[in-house]
Amino acid sequence: MRRGRDGTRRGLLVGVTAATMLGVAPGAHAAISVSDATPVGEGTPDAALSFTVSKTYVVLGPAATVRFRTTGGTATAAADYSANAGQPVSLPNSLGGSSQVVRVPILPDALDEADESVIVTIDEATGDTSITDATATGIITDDDPAPTVSITDASGAEGTASAGSVTLPVTLSAPSGRTVTVPYTVTPGTATAPDDIDATAGSITFQAGQTVGSVTVLTVADGVDEPDETFSVTLGPLTAASPGTDTTATGTVVNDDAPVVSIGGVAAAEGTAEGPTTFSFPVTLSNPGRGPVSVRVRSGDAQAQAPGDYGAVDQVVTFVAGETSRTVTVAVVADAVREADEAFTMTLDEVTGGVLGTAVAVGAIQNDDAEPPLGTGPGGALPGTPGGGPAVPTGPIDGSQPVVRLANLAYRRSGARVRVKVTCPASETRCAGTVTVFNIVQSRSKIRALRRETRMARGTFTLTGGASVTLTMKTTAAGRKLLRSVKSLKVRAFGVARDPAGNTGIATKSGTFRR
Repeated sequence: MRRGRDGTRRGLLVGVTAATMLGVAPGAHAAISVSDATPVGEGTPDAALSFTVSKTYVVLGPAATVRFRTTGGTATAAADYSANAGQPVSLPNSLGGSSQVVRVPILPDALDEADESVIVTIDEATGDTSITDATATGIITDDDPAPTVSITDASGAEGTASAGSVTLPVTLSAPSGRTVTVPYTVTPGTATAPDDIDATAGSITFQAGQTVGSVTVLTVADGVDEPDETFSVTLGPLTAASPGTDTTATGTVVNDDAPVVSIGGVAAAEGTAEGPTTFSFPVTLSNPGRGPVSVRVRSGDAQAQAPGDYGAVDQVVTFVAGETSRTVTVAVVADAVREADEAFTMTLDEVTGGVLGTAVAVGAIQNDDAEPPLGTGPGGALPGTPGGGPAVPTGPIDGSQPVVRLANLAYRRSGARVRVKVTCPASETRCAGTVTVFNIVQSRSKIRALRRETRMARGTFTLTGGASVTLTMKTTAAGRKLLRSVKSLKVRAFGVARDPAGNTGIATKSGTFRR
C-alpha cells in the first residue's frame, strides 16, 4: 500500500513538474484571443474572411467558450458581408493550446470602391480563462474596374431676350461606390468666347451610385440671324474613372433669330369701276435674314369665290438679304350689285430661310353698292320674298369682324369623317359661314403628298350668338388617299364667319389626324 501511495505521489509530482516546465500552473487562467484575417478579394469564389480564435495554453478543467460576433468596420453588413450576430466558439483543453477558425462570408458586388474592413469581437468567455485580444479586423479588397465616362454631342438655342444654354449628357458606364469628379474644358470653335459662349472650365460630380450627369455651357443671346455655331467640351484628367468611347463632344449653338414671316389682312370696298380693285397684302419679316428668304403665298375661297369675286393667287415671294417687306396684290372684281360682305384667305407656307409667324390673313371684300339686286327667283322677285332667294343683310356694315371659335378637331376612321366644334360668341347675334380643313404642307418631307396642299373636308354652319355645333364633314377622296399614305397627318381648319351686317372674320385650329 505504501508503495502504491508513493507511486501515486510520484505520478502527481511528475505531472506538476511537466506542467510547470510547459509554463502552465494548475489553476492558472488561459489566455484567449482572436487574430486578424488575411485580406480577401470580394470576387473570390466562396469568398470569406477567416478569423482564428485561440487558447494559448492548457489549464486543468473543462473546455473554454467565447461568443464571436461582427461589430463594425467600413464594410456594410448584408451588402458587403454576412453579419454574425453571436456565434459560440468552443476551445478544448490541449497541451499545445487550441484554436477554431470562424468564417465571415463576403458578398460580391460590381461597384468600384475602396477596400473595406470588417471588425469582429469575442466576449462572454467561460471557464478559467481571460481574453487578451478581444477584436480583430479583416479587409475586403475591391476587384471591380473603375467605370468609364463618356460625353455626347448636343445642341441648344442661343436665346434672344435672355441667355440660352447647351447641355451635353455625361454618363458613367456603371455605378461606382466612390464619388467620381470629372473635370472638363470648353474649347471655342465657330462659337467664340465670350461673344457666343461662356467657355469657363469646370467639373461635374457623380455621387456614389449615380450614372447620369451633364455639362451645361451658357450661350450669349443676340438678335442676329446667323449660321449655327459649334464648340467642343473635353473631359479629363480623370480620377476614379476611365476614358469611355467619347471624352470629347461637340456643342451646337442653334440660331433662333431666323426671320419670322407674316402676312397681314386687308378689308376694303370692292369698288364700282370697270376695272378690278387692288387688294395689297403686306408680307413682312421680323428682322433681316442673312440670305434670301422665300415663302409661298396662296389664296383660298371662303364666301368669295375665284374667279367671280377675285383673281386667285399662287406665287413665291422672295426677300433679298436685308429686305423686310414685300406686297402681294389680289385683283378684286368690282360690281354694282348690293350683296353681303365676302371674304377669301391668303395663306403662307413652304418657307425657306425663315420661319412662319402669322400664316393666314383675310381679304374682306366690303359691299359698297346701295341699290338692291334683282330677284333671283321666277319673275324677278326680290331677295327675302317668295322665290327671291336668301335675304341680303340689311344691318350696318361696320367693319368689325366676327370671330368664331373652333375646338375638338378630330378624325373618325369609322366613316372617314372629320369633326370640329364651332362656337358663335355671345357678343354676336348670328354667325354663318364655312369650315375648311387642309393638311399643313411640309415642304421638306420625303413623302411627296405632304409637300402639297390637299383639302380634307368642308362644311357650313349657321349659329345664333352663344350657340355651338359640332360639324361632321365627310373626308374628301383626296384626303382619304393622303391619310392612307401616312400614319399621322398635321392639319389646320379655317373657319370663316359672317355676321348679319355682312362683316367677315376667320378662326383657325390645328390638329393631328391618325389613320
